[in-house]
Amino acid sequence: MAADQYFMARLLEELDVAVRVCERTNMVPNSAELTHALAGSVSEAWPKRVQARELRELALGAVKEDGSSYTGLHHLLEEIQVDL
Repeated sequence: MAADQYFMARLLEELDVAVRVCERTNMVPNSAELTHALAGSVSEAWPKRVQARELRELALGAVKEDGSSYTGLHHLLEEIQVDL
């Protein structure tokens, strides 16, 4: 899980839906900066929150029965079964 955390954090940062508050694992964030980041992130008007909701809807659509991820996995399983 620890290895996944790094990649998930990078993904969220690349998608511009997260705010980095610490640079290193052994670093304690400045309390004022952390307070500012947390206060902004819970605001309904925060642009990254709106973008995160949009990405959430896209992800949910992809895993529905007719979604792209569902369909792609289904085709992969069909290919594997044919090869067996």
